[in-house]
Amino acid sequence: MSQEQFQRENSSLSLVAVRKVDYGAEDLEREVRDQVRAVMEEANWQEAIEPDEKICLKPNLCIDITFPGFVTSPWVLKSVIRVLKDRTQNIVVVENDTWTSDAEQAVCNSGLMAVIEEEEVQWCNLSKDRWVDVPIENSLVLPNPIKIPELLTQCKLVTVPVLKTHGNTTITGAVKNQYGCISKGRLAYHEVIDRTLVDINRLFKPVFCIVDGTIGSEGNGPKEGNPRICNLLLASADNVAIDAISTRLMGIEDEIAHLRLNQEHGLGNQSLERIQLVGDSISDINLKFAHNSKSLLTILDLWLRKPGLKWLIYDTFIFKIILVLAKANYPIWMFLCGKVRRDRAIASRYGTQWKI
Repeated sequence: MSQEQFQRENSSLSLVAVRKVDYGAEDLEREVRDQVRAVMEEANWQEAIEPDEKICLKPNLCIDITFPGFVTSPWVLKSVIRVLKDRTQNIVVVENDTWTSDAEQAVCNSGLMAVIEEEEVQWCNLSKDRWVDVPIENSLVLPNPIKIPELLTQCKLVTVPVLKTHGNTTITGAVKNQYGCISKGRLAYHEVIDRTLVDINRLFKPVFCIVDGTIGSEGNGPKEGNPRICNLLLASADNVAIDAISTRLMGIEDEIAHLRLNQEHGLGNQSLERIQLVGDSISDINLKFAHNSKSLLTILDLWLRKPGLKWLIYDTFIFKIILVLAKANYPIWMFLCGKVRRDRAIASRYGTQWKI
């Protein structure tokens, strides 16, 4: 893409709405519901979705145990569904298996299955959907064509990530949340993750995004962090822009490489001068998240992908041994420090949505 074409396609401002949640509200669930509706309306969600349109709703379910701050909260997902129902009843909540977690267990243990059943929307484990070949024009990393779940070719995508840090990409948000929509073989792209996320955004760019910042997570994300009550909600039709504002709110000054690359390829606006903020003022917010700390698993994974080691580890039986160790890591981590962090989050006023 020429510089002239890039400037032409990115001349307009991206709208990002931010709302603060009143943690002291008498009915906190209702407060979350009201603020979700307000932030979505301020970001003009109706312009992204036609009446009766089929919607795939992608929460963040990166772990298959109950853990506030790691996964999209039930109150937020329920609130988003109720707003979307103003336009369509054709809603499917989707997630995919990983090498170390099961989507079926994750949706149940997170409390989201209860929401899905209560709201009478559909659920789909993408791992069990039919997969089809689709092309990626000007692919940077991913194979062209690539197999993806057929369902994602038949609907518009709305993404609902969590405000949190990530050891490999500094933040995980409305761009990276769709990384979970390709096969479990996505593990192979960790060493080139930033360019991969450009391809991912070409494949699965959502039409609308809502960031769940009621409880976020800082530190060794995405699955060994520390839950953090943030009382924030964000919404936008531009997933690059909403992640740029999320980064600012977290107090992270590092350049987020995958956001810069997505802007360079015309997939959204990262630069703050290209973003119009509406809703509550954020001038007084700097959460000062602990960040950019790689977990032991991430460090080991990236080291083993060095030339001369990658083929030996990932193309042989040794990979199966690594998976066993990876799966064993979380029970050990939970015993050592995770349970204390989880219990602290569940003891908060937001915790009642996980006490099921």
